[in-house]
Amino acid sequence: MKINSLNIYNFRNIKNTSLEFHSKINCFYGNNASGKTNLLEAIYYSTHLKSFKDIKISKLINIESDVFALLMKTYSADNDRECVNEIKLKYSKSAKSLKANCNHQKIEKVSSIVRQYPILFLYPELIKLIDLGPSQRRKFLDFGVFHVEHSDNYSVLIKKLNYIVKNRNTLLKKKSKTNEFDYWNEVFIDVCGEINRVRLRYIEILSKVFGEISKSLQLSDNIILEYYPGWNIKGGSFEEQLYQNHKRDLINGYSSIGSHRADLRIKDDSNAIDQTYSRGQKKMFLLCLMFSHLKLLENKSPILIIDDVRSELDKKNIKIIFDLIKNKFNNSQIFITDVDESVVSEIEEGDYSMFHVEHGKIIKKL
Repeated sequence: MKINSLNIYNFRNIKNTSLEFHSKINCFYGNNASGKTNLLEAIYYSTHLKSFKDIKISKLINIESDVFALLMKTYSADNDRECVNEIKLKYSKSAKSLKANCNHQKIEKVSSIVRQYPILFLYPELIKLIDLGPSQRRKFLDFGVFHVEHSDNYSVLIKKLNYIVKNRNTLLKKKSKTNEFDYWNEVFIDVCGEINRVRLRYIEILSKVFGEISKSLQLSDNIILEYYPGWNIKGGSFEEQLYQNHKRDLINGYSSIGSHRADLRIKDDSNAIDQTYSRGQKKMFLLCLMFSHLKLLENKSPILIIDDVRSELDKKNIKIIFDLIKNKFNNSQIFITDVDESVVSEIEEGDYSMFHVEHGKIIKKL
């Protein structure tokens, strides 16, 4: 699915604008704090009903208003821009309510919308994905499994896992008797086994594509993805380790192993990509991971958003990135921002639209 147009009303510093997008690449340029990231956030919010940032919805309204509204029209890549979905969102600060409709019908399940719009969003702070703990990397892994495996059951499994862990942790904190764990341990073992099987299947295909993309990006030959299921794969079965760790878990008051503690790490020659690499190198590794997801989602016309595309990167890597986009991702719709309009110098004429952003006003230039 691709985005044809977006109307924005009082969303952050964007007061009132209507935009039509190119089917391939859309470039937004302007000074810092002009509203470029706010525009990208509006795109993301329209398809996920939440921000990519951890922020209250009330903070998204323009400071001079009580209401924000978004109207997005989308189309299938093969139907010549004929509208398929019309997503309309309206939030009132005073009423503290969000009205969300798709084709004039109330959106009952956010996942029904999210599934149609696989969006990969690379913003500067996401480099923390490499440096910090596994929770964000795990979300990134689950995004791929959710969209690529086409498993309606997967999101149900994740919700079930979280529910089990919450209840099991309550028992651990209360120092409950061993027999009180029997039911929760049984369902915990079953759910972790199911989740791990689906994740392993996805990691197998992701790793293959990741290797191909890393070569196109001219990264190290030794770069690999390493999956940790949430327990030591060399220490026996998950069931055995769960019972072995019971006393420690009682002392700590939480479940120390399980699918809720899984991780996906990028490694170079068996070394973690962390403090020893520059921010530019880390950004290239993240782009490699995102392009890999993008490739696996090709039949769904995925959307790639890159905020501040040239930051941390030299001219050589910028050229490599745009060459890769041109040669391998014709079915994807891409949104990028930069401080300078020269960013389009690496893109073929006719393959993009360009917009200037200044003080929340967005003007189409090409």
